Amino acid sequence: MAPNREAEEAKAREEGLRLYWDRPYGFDWVQVQCKEVSFRVGEVEPLWCTLALYWLDYRTEKQHQVNVNLVNSGRITEVFSFEVRKEGGRKG
Repeated sequence: MAPNREAEEAKAREEGLRLYWDRPYGFDWVQVQCKEVSFRVGEVEPLWCTLALYWLDYRTEKQHQVNVNLVNSGRITEVFSFEVRKEGGRKG
């Protein structure tokens, strides 16, 4: 079932995201947006972060033991860098 393009475009505009309708059909495209980063130690800022998505080829064996095939696993996106600051925080 094809996605409702108008609803997806409206949601993307609302959240300030970019849609990838120009991509070839039949591929899976993932869009990630970091909305919050937090730690239990309290507020720490500014944060300079990197984010990448990885594919893990794994099998679960008896007794829930996980075996990862490292040959077929690896990073599937480029590395994205972003900065997290509290609103109204000092920039620069």
